[in-house]
Amino acid sequence: MPHPLQGAFDRVDRANEHIAEFETEQTAFGRAYHDNLSIEPNSKPPPDFCTREKFQVIPSDRSAILLGEITYNFRAALDYLVFELAWKDSGSPQDFTQFPICDLKKDFDRKAPRDMVGISAAHQAAIERLQPYNRCNWTAVLRDISNPDKHRHLVRSDYGFRIRITTLPAPDLKGINAPMFRSECRAERPSGEKVNVYLATEAPIMIRARMPGGNIKIVPVIELLKQIEAGVRDTLEAFKPEF
Repeated sequence: MPHPLQGAFDRVDRANEHIAEFETEQTAFGRAYHDNLSIEPNSKPPPDFCTREKFQVIPSDRSAILLGEITYNFRAALDYLVFELAWKDSGSPQDFTQFPICDLKKDFDRKAPRDMVGISAAHQAAIERLQPYNRCNWTAVLRDISNPDKHRHLVRSDYGFRIRITTLPAPDLKGINAPMFRSECRAERPSGEKVNVYLATEAPIMIRARMPGGNIKIVPVIELLKQIEAGVRDTLEAFKPEF
């Protein structure tokens, strides 16, 4: 017989498949952004060169759809966990259970009798430790970006975009948040001298999300999804021995 949490782990695996698709979309977005840049003399050097966008590049609608599917599967995995805990602790399946995510303890206390009916006090306490008001930030981020109003509006922002223009053949960007794109061309300095210029860009798809402490920042989506995936998977692994 499969483990009672196998369905929850399958949901995490499905989310990871969508994350791979999202990274493909991000790569296409980054390539379009890079190819859309032109290198021009800087009218007020230094530096000698600057970039200009020919037109604005935005993430595709598919990116937003994938983000919604990813977060849906993560939340479903947590809901599966609560359902299985309620069945184990009470001895029978319970209807309408779900994993609560609350900013305030009073909200958790209000929702717990309905969302976690049949679950033991010890297991409810373990779930409470995963609430945003107990400084578990990944659950807060998951709740925020799974809201349709959030994942439908991905941010195309210069915040976080990195551009490097150099006359040296090895631009020193590492490609931490998204794939790196590089190209070279002949360009003219303000002095009129023509030289080889190398361009490197990194253009992650961004989203506004709440950080620890409550501040809202614009951060790479992939960075957040990997944090959430680790949080969900670690949670399932922690509860696995309970069955």
